[in-house]
Amino acid sequence: MSYAILNRRLLLLLAVIVLLAAPAGLVAGSNSNQGQAEGYQPAGSWVWWTSFGTPGSVPALVTYHTDGTLSGADGLMFLTPDGGKISPIHGVWERTGPKGFGGASLYMLYNPAGTLVGFARARSALHFVDDPDHIEGVMFVDIGLPCASPPFGCPDPVSPGATWTPHPMMPPGGFPVSATRIHRVETP
Repeated sequence: MSYAILNRRLLLLLAVIVLLAAPAGLVAGSNSNQGQAEGYQPAGSWVWWTSFGTPGSVPALVTYHTDGTLSGADGLMFLTPDGGKISPIHGVWERTGPKGFGGASLYMLYNPAGTLVGFARARSALHFVDDPDHIEGVMFVDIGLPCASPPFGCPDPVSPGATWTPHPMMPPGGFPVSATRIHRVETP
């Protein structure tokens, strides 16, 4: 094979590699720039604290997923009638600015006997404070209509016509909240 043919094949191969690699580089570059343009990312797990105007705060564990959903669990037992329990938290979040995001979540309310009696909703307006590992903001808690004959006859909590009432303990501006991102801890 002549050097001319070998050189043409080599040049053609290099051209194909460059053409295939260029779009990948553009995508990688836009993704890294996109993260900076959008600000800090909430995706991850957080230790959340809610202040109810009493000494101390109530803890929760919340995970913000990259697909815009969230899940969590907390110790807000007082939200239920007669001191019952609540289910895990399920919801969604979306960005509201470079350092801000908000969420809405639902959880089920159970009486002390363990019977489903209704739904509660939490809505939050949050922003990063100083760095990507600390957030603060406010949370609004609403109670939905109770189930007509628990556990059957519960109203649809995502219906546009669903009726929500602010939790009786909630201050007019909502409950102050803060959270710290959970990081991996080294093993011994």
